[in-house]
Amino acid sequence: MPRTLHPPRELVLGTTNAGKVRELALLLEPHGIRVLSLRDCGGGATIEETGSTFAENAALLVLFLSGMVRKTSRTR
Repeated sequence: MPRTLHPPRELVLGTTNAGKVRELALLLEPHGIRVLSLRDCGGGATIEETGSTFAENAALLVLFLSGMVRKTSRTR
């Protein structure tokens, strides 16, 4: 039996750019998705991009942010 996929209720963007957050929030709000920025999840911490490619640096950022988001979601 196929699984039914449900959209997330919240989406955390890896940015502190208020314009980007606002733009995506307007697009996703009709679908019941709340858009959060890094500031909403504890700040705009940065990491050193030590990867040799864009993809490696993106992976480093995702791992870092997922840890930050998990910590924030436990405190809500």
